[in-house]
Amino acid sequence: MQDIDQFFVRDHQDAMTLKSESFPVSAPSPSDHMLVTPQAPIKNSRYLREIDRRIILSRIERGEKQAALAKEYQVSRAAICNLKKHRDEVMSRTDENPLAKHPKKPRPRVPQPRNSRSTRDSDDESGVHELKTRSMALLLTTLRNKNTSLIEFRRCAERILRLLVEEALAIAPIKKVEVWMNDDEKMKGFGMEQPPCAISMEQNGCPLLDIFHLVEPEQPTGYVRIDANEEEAARRITILDAHLPASLNNHSVLIFDVASTCPKAVLTVIQRLLSRGAVAKSIFLVTLFVYPDVIAMVHTNHPTVQIVTAQIDPTLLQPAKVAAADGNAPRISRLALFLRRLADAYHSNDATAYRVGDATDSSEPPQSTASVAIHDHDPRNWETPISEV
Repeated sequence: MQDIDQFFVRDHQDAMTLKSESFPVSAPSPSDHMLVTPQAPIKNSRYLREIDRRIILSRIERGEKQAALAKEYQVSRAAICNLKKHRDEVMSRTDENPLAKHPKKPRPRVPQPRNSRSTRDSDDESGVHELKTRSMALLLTTLRNKNTSLIEFRRCAERILRLLVEEALAIAPIKKVEVWMNDDEKMKGFGMEQPPCAISMEQNGCPLLDIFHLVEPEQPTGYVRIDANEEEAARRITILDAHLPASLNNHSVLIFDVASTCPKAVLTVIQRLLSRGAVAKSIFLVTLFVYPDVIAMVHTNHPTVQIVTAQIDPTLLQPAKVAAADGNAPRISRLALFLRRLADAYHSNDATAYRVGDATDSSEPPQSTASVAIHDHDPRNWETPISEV
């Protein structure tokens, strides 16, 4: 009987051992009693670029609806209202990077050489090449200083314009070439893929076209004269006169304008160049000052057109504080004041010109490069036009 009882005890123990091996039981963990909740999606903030902020503010001033602007730029109406509330603060940030999305939290910048000619890393992506160099900053300061004499003003203007033209030629597409250094040795270098061509839409003289003639005297040039009333919101651009090369399909086309503030005028000129065979990606707008609206409009209609400028200035059309003789300050824009002084500097009889690249032993003062160029290189004075449009 005792043997039978021991048999059943062993059989029960073996059964329990087999059960524990087949179905292992682990101690409950605290996570077994917790509810699993879906993780909320991370909301990314939509930050506007500085240039977008300025464009929105200018469009609000023209009477556009805030709701439509909020939908276009994919932000809330509250963001647009807050932007309008802080308008003065935004417009005062003239030194900020126009492509920065959040000036309060700037991204760390990669150190660049001090002699860097421009900030091309970000500019190549945006299509805007703003010359932010020490030399350009010094020249712009001299240009804006009211105490600068006419002689120094003209000398400074010609230096800035030459920097712009050289920068535009360097940005144009290039290719690898080989040149002979002597009869037995050659070296590898770079050359332009397409020859440049300059088209001026300057309204008062052709200072930029003059510099181009000094740099590339054998390349074709032309001009487009337009009638644009800056004070009319709904204006119609009319081409008064134009002389262009017969074909532009094999050229890097540089559009010259001292200051670009009228988007429709620039688009009209670009459209005329495209009708002559120019390729949009080979068109470069070269201007001393450019208004943010021009950048937005050009890149909306022609994303591959590139802009080369000394400064993006949203204050061009703001009234300048100029004291008159009777004590009343006339309403004149900063751009009009600058263009008036530029005309005085180029057409003044008592100002001695600074001739770019001219070295002479003559004791007589050098002849005005600007006046000679404006007379000789201004296409309106050509006896035989290139090709009339």
